[in-house]
Amino acid sequence: MRTLPRAVGLGLMVWALLSLACGLLPRLGLEAPPTLPPTPSADLHSTLSVLQTQITQLQATSRPEMATLPPSSRAVETSLPPVTGQAVALGPLRLDVPAELALQVDVETVPAVSAAEAFDPWEVAPAHWRARLWGYPIIEHFYEPWIWVYPAHDYMQMNAEAERTIQTLEVFLNQPLQLNSPEDLPHPVFASMAARVFAAHVQRLDFSVGSGIRVITYYAEDITPIENSALLYEFQGLSADGAWYIVATLPLNHPGLPAADVGVPDLNDPNADWSRYYAAVTAFLERQPAISFTPPLASLDATFRTLRVMR
Repeated sequence: MRTLPRAVGLGLMVWALLSLACGLLPRLGLEAPPTLPPTPSADLHSTLSVLQTQITQLQATSRPEMATLPPSSRAVETSLPPVTGQAVALGPLRLDVPAELALQVDVETVPAVSAAEAFDPWEVAPAHWRARLWGYPIIEHFYEPWIWVYPAHDYMQMNAEAERTIQTLEVFLNQPLQLNSPEDLPHPVFASMAARVFAAHVQRLDFSVGSGIRVITYYAEDITPIENSALLYEFQGLSADGAWYIVATLPLNHPGLPAADVGVPDLNDPNADWSRYYAAVTAFLERQPAISFTPPLASLDATFRTLRVMR
């Protein structure tokens, strides 16, 4: 069972230092996933199991928007901006990245890492492709803007966590799924050591050769206030033939965070109701229009709708 996130002032400083030292996501070669704040103290840890049990019921009752998403449903957008940016080739796939998201996109092939070669389990992966977006509208953030394309079958055979993630994604895309908890969503390998604190604006995105989901989310290892510094737009998709798995981590901001009408529990209070706090933040973000986020959700969505097979 993954624990819920916590961040105190010192923890946030540690986050920043660690992100500068080794990077949350791979920069040069394959690196470990984000190093997040330390695990809870013993007395606090004793309350987390109770909170974990409560969060499913609380979010199910307070978040009717996370109900059933039929597999045939398509994203509801009044208008989508045209994507007039550069075409980016990631192995067999191509997508268009608009100028408002990147002035330059660097693509590289990442060599395979076997279980015998890996220092940590999350490093195990077949050869794949990744793209780094430069000139992204958010600079100071815990995450960097990356897009990856993996050969799905090879990834599942080599990495058990990837197998669970891709299988969950397949179920989500092919039959209705009742979301009672953020952890019902496929949990990407890069966040294997952290919990998905919340999931807002969950939406299916279809593209010409497959489909996927996008979600506004937040990962951490301990209880923590929700801040713009780690708010994330996440996309996970599969080609229709199941051959290619796409995952993207794109920094996101909202001017309403920290939400003025959502009280942050006292980190020193062992009886603080963090599950209710996360549900309140989720509800707040759900009420915000897509254009109020930076970058706008429509621009991010439109980018992944351009995914296609190279000719």
